[in-house]
Order: sequence, then structure tokens, then C-alpha cells
Amino acid sequence: MSKSFIEEGKGKGTTTRSTNELRFFFEDDCSTLWITFVGERLWWGFVDATKGARPHPDGDGVARPIRDGWQSTDLHSEQLTKERLSGALTKLAAYQGTSCKVDVSDYVIRRINGKKTPEVERALVASKEMKASVLGRMRLLGPKDFELLVDLVFTTSGWRRIGSVGKTRKTVDFDMVLPSTGEQAFVQVKSATTPAEFSEYLAAFQDGPHTRMFYVFHSGEAATSDPRVTIIGPRAGSSGGCATPPTSADFRLNLLPQSAS
Repeated sequence: MSKSFIEEGKGKGTTTRSTNELRFFFEDDCSTLWITFVGERLWWGFVDATKGARPHPDGDGVARPIRDGWQSTDLHSEQLTKERLSGALTKLAAYQGTSCKVDVSDYVIRRINGKKTPEVERALVASKEMKASVLGRMRLLGPKDFELLVDLVFTTSGWRRIGSVGKTRKTVDFDMVLPSTGEQAFVQVKSATTPAEFSEYLAAFQDGPHTRMFYVFHSGEAATSDPRVTIIGPRAGSSGGCATPPTSADFRLNLLPQSAS
């Protein structure tokens, strides 16, 4: 193989690199984690041990199937997009060869397993503590001050209030309009609320002329499945899936994942 590269006029360094790339590709015993970038996503996978090399679909060269197909999410179903990855890893997207050694393999394994780096973990803890502190201070606000705060938040988000601050109707604290789209909504602000109280406002909204509702509070509980209603309160949640975690990350294969084509 090296001889054929030399006969093609390639230098010694290029010949050695190209030969090693082919050797790693064909000799992989399915324990190597292969990664690649396609567009703005990182894709990863392991070679399928039950299937051998076969001609590539485009007719140029050969390919080895990836077990369960290429994956572009971590084990918690979070998308592995470049904006969420370290530049020390995403710089490999500019590599012009076929494959290369990944010098941040530990980081790759942590991200695919859905684990954050210690630096990110500390930042997340600090962010959580800050939010808890702000929520505690927010609960000290009286109804009028809390309504003013909510009004400022909506205003800085692009919404514009219709009517004067402090003037409310029985089931509407204030109307809002989004100038960029013309969308109109009404906002109900409660310092503290209960499911029963929210149900009354929800019923009034469903019987009224508005097409969207925001229900904002800092203490209590409220929930609905109505897609027209946005609840802004002190709680939030998320869910995700899982997969088999990788335990090694040695090389990067710069080929288009078949499942992404």
C-alpha cells in the first residue's frame, strides 16, 4: 500500500499517514469510537462487527456499516451541535484528511455520555443558585411591583402593552401586542396562585376574544394542556432518552454518515 502511494507521487509523510488511516479503518475490531462532522452536527458510532466492508454506495471506495446507524445526540437525547461543543473538538471539522487522532477523546466521551465538564458543572450550579436567589427576592415584591417587573420583562422581549400600568379588568391585568407579527395576547399576573384560581382565569380566557394568554406568578402551582396558554412560574422540567455509552474515543472518520445523507 505504501508503495502505491509513493508511485502516485505522494511524499513520505503523506504516504505514512494515508497508510495508517487505511490500516486503522480495516483493522478496527469494533471497539473504536468514530466521530465526524456533517453540517453543524457531530455524529458518532461504532463499526458493526456482524458486517464486513462493502463497496461504497457512491461507487468510490468501500465502507464499513455503523452499528445502529450514526447518532447525532448524546445519551440524554441532547443534540450534539457545534454551538454546544468545545472549539477544541469542532476545529477537527476543518481537517482535510480521511481520519485523524482525536486529542480531546475524554471530552468527546463525556459529551456523548451526556456529562458536562467540571467547568460547565460549576457554571450550572452557580446559575441555579443565582436563579434561586432571584426567585426568593422576587417573592418579596408586592402585587403592583411584581406586575411592573413582568411588564418590563415583556417590553424588553419585544411586546408592547396596550393600556396603562395599574389599570386592570376583572380577568385581565393587561393586553399586549407583538409589533413584528401583530399578535395580541393578554397577561394575567398573580403574586401567588392555586390550581383552582388558575382554572377560573383559564375558563374566562377560553370564553373570551383573545387567542393567546400568559399566566405569570412567583408562588403556587398552575398547569394546562392548552397550547394557547403560556404559564410562567417558578418551576420547569425536561425529559430525555438513553443509549449504550461509549467507553473509548480514538479516531475521527471524515465521511458522510449514510443515515444523514
